[in-house]
Amino acid sequence: MDLFFGDLHNHTGYSDGRGRPEQALAQMRDRGLDFAAITDHAESLSIPYTTRFTQPTVATQFYVPPPEGATEWEDIQHQATLSTREGFLGLRGFEFTSDTQGHINVWFSRDYTDATRLGHDDLTPFFEWLKTAEAGTAEPVAGLNHPGVQPKMFDELAYRDAERIVTIEIFNRMDDYFGRYLQALDNGWRLGAIGVSDHHRWDWGSPQLSVAGVYAESLTETGLQEALKARRVYATRERGLRLSVCLDGSGVGERVTAPAGAELRLEVDVENPRIGSELALIELYSGKGTPIASQAVTGRRARAVFGVRAPEQGERWYVAKVLSSTRHIATATAIWVAAK
Repeated sequence: MDLFFGDLHNHTGYSDGRGRPEQALAQMRDRGLDFAAITDHAESLSIPYTTRFTQPTVATQFYVPPPEGATEWEDIQHQATLSTREGFLGLRGFEFTSDTQGHINVWFSRDYTDATRLGHDDLTPFFEWLKTAEAGTAEPVAGLNHPGVQPKMFDELAYRDAERIVTIEIFNRMDDYFGRYLQALDNGWRLGAIGVSDHHRWDWGSPQLSVAGVYAESLTETGLQEALKARRVYATRERGLRLSVCLDGSGVGERVTAPAGAELRLEVDVENPRIGSELALIELYSGKGTPIASQAVTGRRARAVFGVRAPEQGERWYVAKVLSSTRHIATATAIWVAAK
């Protein structure tokens, strides 16, 4: 697998951001990202340009309409395709925007839907839509965004049998949702941890904002989709930080089967580039609350080794969290262990 860094959550003037998709994608490419997605709010994509902007000066500053004969949805895909070249993958997605339950990004779908059509209070119609959504450039997958910003928080992150929901945002702008990730895992979700910028202005691809690290076989739409579906991802606030977790030969996002109560070895390897923070602590979690183990580290390259046990019955998850001396800088996707 190769490691790629990218941002799966960005906005333009096609919703409540600024500028055009090609500006955003070019800036993120030029700033060194390997992949980037435009995920404008679906509710805005459904509103005609003439209704959204009644003042020409506002439209000129924030929004330039798509080419004649094309919708904004079609133009985002067109610009994503044009931006893609060796070393960079441009993607189209959309953000389903429930004002009460929360926001959900969808990538790779042929079409989009929105809360104006399906409703804000009950997510069941959206999950039903997602289950049968047609593939655009690959089979659609989706992720839960900034959990807790909207009041119902996906019904308090109540588990749903939604195979196409594959990620949750740990970092969004400067916000940290690590505790919400642990809550989702405790509730039965199998989700990959990602970082995003959720950018709405002109500074797309800022190195100060979070990204996702993705282990994929290729920098293609099918390669990235497969990696997201396998949850081979992690969230980092510091671009270039390399993070891997290995448990009994398996990596992040995988399920390991072991004899009940068996002792297992979990290894966490972290390497931060010279421009990044020095490492200070690696913590291991297996439930909400305090870590079950931790190891102090120094420098920009470190390995922590933890002894863990398979559950006596059922399944248990383990999550590694990386800290500098001043802040939480990375979270690996969980590894799940089931008793034989």
